[in-house]
Amino acid sequence: MVTKEQLELYLDLDGDSDWYQRLEKKLRPSQSLSNDEWQLIDDLVHRITILSNGMGSEKFAAETDALLKNTFGQEETLEMIRDHALKRGGQKKPC
Repeated sequence: MVTKEQLELYLDLDGDSDWYQRLEKKLRPSQSLSNDEWQLIDDLVHRITILSNGMGSEKFAAETDALLKNTFGQEETLEMIRDHALKRGGQKKPC
């Protein structure tokens, strides 16, 4: 599960993995993200963007919802990732 602190770092870096690689050695262990975690967050941002633009199937939406809950768990972090994705995707409607 991705923690709020890890997600905040991802959001502060606007998903820029190059910046993350430069900063990684300076981070506290609780902030560090594995490559798999980083890619999962990226994937979820893309999935939310697809859904917010009305381009995903019901199955895709259900899979995305399950991934979000399994990855973040807490409602606060779910809202953080949704807000970020909607800002990047240019949409304002919730998915």
